[in-house]
Formats: sequence, structure tokens, C-alpha cells
Amino acid sequence: MERLEFRIVGTLPILMNNPASMDLSDKVKAKATTKNATAQAAAKAYALPSGQLYIPSAAFRRSLVDGGVGRKMGRMTARNTMKASVFPLEDFCALVHPKTGKPITKYEVSTMRAVNPSTKGAVSCSRPLIREWSCIMAVEVDLELVSPRNVLEIWNLGGKIIGVMDFRIEKGGPYGRYYVEPLFDIADYDDEAAPQPKKEQRQPVSRGQLKRGIVDHETTKKLKKGRTKSAV
Repeated sequence: MERLEFRIVGTLPILMNNPASMDLSDKVKAKATTKNATAQAAAKAYALPSGQLYIPSAAFRRSLVDGGVGRKMGRMTARNTMKASVFPLEDFCALVHPKTGKPITKYEVSTMRAVNPSTKGAVSCSRPLIREWSCIMAVEVDLELVSPRNVLEIWNLGGKIIGVMDFRIEKGGPYGRYYVEPLFDIADYDDEAAPQPKKEQRQPVSRGQLKRGIVDHETTKKLKKGRTKSAV
């Protein structure tokens, strides 16, 4: 297992929806006043005790794994290969601004129409919205199963077609898209291409050589077989 670090940079904003918000009272959920919208968003934010916002590492791993759907890596699917070979080393990825590197502690309150999964009725849903974001994620990679370059390829695909957090690309939304870049020299892990075996080049054989017995036994059999077919 090899410890590797990757930098993840958002190309679209993210919407947070912490499951802890399920403890929010029904009255707060139902009313769309500015005060209650702020309370809803605050309850749905992923925030450390310091106030810095974060994304659970499991969300990125899921995006990586699902990015391998429909692709093959040797005898295994890329999905199963990623599932068996890449593991987060921490539970969360703290968010920082992609340009300044400063911790992100603030968000916008995004309120939009949503569907209550229980009643199927329309409700007002307020969630934290972060427009510019990035983070660093440390993972352990089983190099016996997959190369870092393969991980990077599938992960970037997952960032494009799956995304992360609420109303992401996978769910038909315009949020959560990102790209991944290695914080190490990926060329150090590339295997050198094995030399390809060259096919043996056989020289043309004349009948004179055949008569003088200077041709190997296999060639003699092929020549005789060829003459037999021609006679037929």
C-alpha cells in the first residue's frame, strides 16, 4: 500500500446537505422565511469545530468508484478495482479557497424548490452553497492492483460525470463537478514498457536446399504439404 495525496479543485459550486439536518424540527423545514432558511442551511453544513467547512472523504471515494462503471481494467471492472484498491486515510477533506489557500468558513444560502421524499409534495429547501472550493485528500493505494495513473484517470472521470455532494451531476443537477491532480510525480510510478517479442523471420527455402538436407525438419514438412495440396 502506498500513501498518495491528490488535490481536488471544484469547477462547479457545491451544495451541502448534512444528514444531521434530519433532526431539524418540521416547523423550520416547512417555513421559508429568511430566518428559517438560514437555520436550515446552518444545520445542513459540514463544519469542523473550528468553523472550517469540509466534505466527507467517503463522498469523493464514491465518486471515484462510480466513475469506473462500464470500464474494464484487465479482468476486473474499473469500479471493482477502485473499490478494492483506494482507501481514504482521513474521514474528511477540509475546504480551502483554490486561489488563496485560505480555509473556507462562509457560504451562501441557496433556497430552491424540492420534493419531500416521504409525501412527494413540494417544499422549500435551503442549503449551504460554496462557489469556489478545493481540498487535499490523502489515500492509500494498492499498487499491486492499480497504478496511480489509472486512479487519476478514473477519478477525473468520476469528477466529470458523477460529481460530489447534493444535486450533483449524477443526479441531473449543475453542482459538484471537479478535477483531480496529483501532489507527487506520477511518472515515478509508471512501469517501463516491456520489450515486445519479435517474430522469427524465416528465410525463403529453395528446392535445392531441401534436396541437400540443409533445411530443418519442420520446414521440410511444410514444403511437402504444400506440394501435396498443389497436386490435388
